[in-house]
Amino acid sequence: PGEVHTEETLARARRDAGFVKDTGLLEDREAALSSQRALAGNGNTHYTFGLYEKAVVHFHQMLDDQLARLEDIDDER
Repeated sequence: PGEVHTEETLARARRDAGFVKDTGLLEDREAALSSQRALAGNGNTHYTFGLYEKAVVHFHQMLDDQLARLEDIDDER
C-alpha cells in the first residue's frame, strides 16, 4: 500500500516470482512423485508429515497473493 511500482521493480518482481514458481513446481513435483513411489511400495506402516509442511503451504499462499497483486497492478495500467 502506498508503494510506487516502476516498470523496473515490476519486471524484477515478475522475474523473481517466475523463478520461484518454476523452481518450486519442479522440486515439489519431484518430491511428490518420490513420496508416491515410496507409499506405493507398501514398505511403510506410517507416514509422518515433515515439520515444515505448514510453512510450505503458507509460502505458496503468500506467493499466490503476491502474484495476484502484480496482476492487479497490470490491470490498472
